[in-house]
Amino acid sequence: MFKFKGSKFVIAIFILLSFCIIGLLIMLGYNNENYTTFSTENWIKHHDSRKDMLDDLYSKYKLVGMPKDNIINLLGKPEYNYDLSIGYFVRKGYIDPVFLDFELDKTGSVISYSENHN
Repeated sequence: MFKFKGSKFVIAIFILLSFCIIGLLIMLGYNNENYTTFSTENWIKHHDSRKDMLDDLYSKYKLVGMPKDNIINLLGKPEYNYDLSIGYFVRKGYIDPVFLDFELDKTGSVISYSENHN
């Protein structure tokens, strides 16, 4: 076999570059999806990304005036469900968790919503 001066160095560089290229290809192929796009499936499956989906939710749906049943169909089972309010966990807060709270009128339609520490 041919012997070049510094052949161990060349082999080491080749191996290092090979690992870098393989690592880059793995990273490019890895689907590290950021769940900022709201969908009912994402909302239900990815509780830790709910805060990132709120802007998309607010822009896609007219929540005020929406019946309670439609909110539940859209967001799944709420963490709390009272006569005139329902709420969904959004994220951990510094002390208290943050919820997306919906205030309902007597007919069960949303009159307001807000993110609150409960």
